[in-house]
Amino acid sequence: MKKEFYLNITLLILINLLIKPLYLFGIDAEVQNQVGNSDYGTYFALFNFLYIFHWVLDPGIQNYNTQAISKDRDSLQLRLGYTLASKCLAAILFVGIAGLLSMLFFGQEYWQEIILVAASMIALSFIVYFRTHFSAIGQYYTDSLLSSLDKLLLILSLGYLLYLSEIEMSITLFIQVQFISLIVTLLIVGLLFIRRFGGIRLNFDVSQIKGLLRNSFPFAIVFILMSLYSRMDGIMLKSLVDDQAVSAGIFAAGFRVYDAMSMIGMLFASLLLPMFANVLSDKEKLSELYESALRLLLIVSTLLGIIAYLYSEEVMYAIYTAASQSHVEVFQWLTISYYLVALTYVFGTLITASGKLKKLNWLFVLGIPINFSLNCWLIPDLQAVGAGIATCITQAVILIGQIVLVYRQFHFKVNSNLILHYSLLFGVIFATSLMIHYSLSWHFILEVGLISIIGVVYILGSRFLRLDFILGARSDAP
Repeated sequence: MKKEFYLNITLLILINLLIKPLYLFGIDAEVQNQVGNSDYGTYFALFNFLYIFHWVLDPGIQNYNTQAISKDRDSLQLRLGYTLASKCLAAILFVGIAGLLSMLFFGQEYWQEIILVAASMIALSFIVYFRTHFSAIGQYYTDSLLSSLDKLLLILSLGYLLYLSEIEMSITLFIQVQFISLIVTLLIVGLLFIRRFGGIRLNFDVSQIKGLLRNSFPFAIVFILMSLYSRMDGIMLKSLVDDQAVSAGIFAAGFRVYDAMSMIGMLFASLLLPMFANVLSDKEKLSELYESALRLLLIVSTLLGIIAYLYSEEVMYAIYTAASQSHVEVFQWLTISYYLVALTYVFGTLITASGKLKKLNWLFVLGIPINFSLNCWLIPDLQAVGAGIATCITQAVILIGQIVLVYRQFHFKVNSNLILHYSLLFGVIFATSLMIHYSLSWHFILEVGLISIIGVVYILGSRFLRLDFILGARSDAP
């Protein structure tokens, strides 16, 4: 199980590291540079507002379906008809509810953007739905290859518009191209799905759909609550700060890089959910997979988090033509948040795979008033920086709560050697990074490369991660 996990997560990360950062920094960031913080900030707030209602579009169906099929792969064909029918009905409901409320909140002048963003979310939801079937039956390689197809199409199409054509970029054009790319991706993924699993027949059996929604409801609650406490920042910035959404644009600039770094954790979660669900009944394999994922994610988040924090100014000014000190401060707080969130992709995914979500949902309920109150308190005085601080504090509370829940639910033994080993390793890497950052005057990319190489040497030299451990051999690492 360790070997399978490491091989697939390595493939998944490599594919996404090649494509998604290129999209985020070469395409998405350039769109913001060309249209400005105000227009992009409005789009960011609009996207987040619609995203809060994503639970209507997918009321927990995808996660429940992945978990259920991973446990019983023979049930895939039986589930396919009514799960797909349920998603079609949910898509219609999503357009009605989210579209109407968005027009009331933002105004009817944004009707075209609202419809296109909502339609893009629907297309992406069906893409992910089809992909989950490949991962649920163990075809992680296929899922990995499909995971960045939409971004590859966007790089080609928007790259031409931004860098080779004389067409003036606008937010509306940006959204239109996104929609077209997602539709093309959906057609490709859908055809591959039909080829692998056979024809698609919708089954609108009311009793089966009701049963599906009842079973998937706890997963929907998880998504609703997470969306509320993690996506309200951009919306509240636009509402509480009267600056034509400039503060929302500044927060969006930092959030973009934060989102790119979080991509690795999300990839872990997408791979771990079916793998955790598949070994829940075997405590030894579950514990082994859990520690393998935690070790690797601790290392990745530590290296990436330290580098991003120390070189936050260089990163922001390299990406954005209108970068300011506010951009840097926001990103520093989001960098700390990234480290906290990265670890939740192991703890939260394990709880989700178990299907016992009641306590996790109550934890997320707690996160909503904390984030809302902090934003109300900090945003009026600190604007985007205040939203960054609020995000950081909220994620710290959520992480601590998830750690407690995991150890209580699964009765894992607290590995004090692992904690001490990691703490010493973190301290050494951080101290070395500080020394390189403040004593050398190289180009920051060269310094980052040196920190990365030294960090990997420390990690392997300290035997926190071992090559034979990664390859699936027996490990005596603490």
